[in-house]
Amino acid sequence: MLPTSVLASSAKARYTVSPMEQMVREIGHRLFQAVMVGETLGDLSRLRRRAQAVGADVRVSLRIQPAELAALPWEYL
Repeated sequence: MLPTSVLASSAKARYTVSPMEQMVREIGHRLFQAVMVGETLGDLSRLRRRAQAVGADVRVSLRIQPAELAALPWEYL
């Protein structure tokens, strides 16, 4: 019989998202959708694949207006 620790290690961990974290995720999702409109998301995906193929990184600079949105941490996206 397999030890309990081995069986437990294969089980998916249960994670409960707090209401605050859920709110931040929702804001981030909405910000991402607002910024990545039209062909921007497809362009970014293609650029990332090309960069990855040559071992390079991609940097994105955001110029966001109004200032209230620009003040939010970019990690929310």
